[in-house]
Amino acid sequence: MSDIRLVNVVPIVNGWNDAAKKNLEEAKTLMASGNHLDYNKGVVKESVANLVSGFADDLMSAPFIDPETLRHLLSPHFFLRLPRFYAIV
Repeated sequence: MSDIRLVNVVPIVNGWNDAAKKNLEEAKTLMASGNHLDYNKGVVKESVANLVSGFADDLMSAPFIDPETLRHLLSPHFFLRLPRFYAIV
């Protein structure tokens, strides 16, 4: 197994949310074009953007880990869940 590092996931989540918003705007444009192929592309793009946004929300709602003691503040089984602000990579 490779090295394990704690990373701050807030910038990652913000990037995912920004990308999702951009793709949702592009998807709405494609779906409003009137072309069936573009509409289908827009539906797929919208679905993927919603999926990425959901991943970001799930990551931010995960429990918090104290990075100095590596203790889960809510449960003794902290390796079973992703932490809120730090993830093991």
